[in-house]
Amino acid sequence: MQKLRLYISIIFLALLVIPMAEKLQHELEHLTEDHCGTQGLHYCVSEHSCHICNYVFSTSGYITTDNEELKLNPFAKNLLILAISSNPIFSPKYTFSLRGPPAC
Repeated sequence: MQKLRLYISIIFLALLVIPMAEKLQHELEHLTEDHCGTQGLHYCVSEHSCHICNYVFSTSGYITTDNEELKLNPFAKNLLILAISSNPIFSPKYTFSLRGPPAC
């Protein structure tokens, strides 16, 4: 049991240390490169190109401007209604005071 705990702790330590070590290695890799600091539109001879630095997070979905109704098939809609109605949290007994104290 002690060896299992040791292995698990080493795995969790590695999960914490590897991203920090990779970030340090990436910064040291780009330490000697020149970065352009001028503002405005211009042409630079030394272009910084890196897949990690150029990565842009994409949005997880799109925002609709119109209010579309949730389209479910009848079986899924009945299942959803049954799940909500059978959950005791949604009963009127628990929904009487679900707000915080008044702000002064």
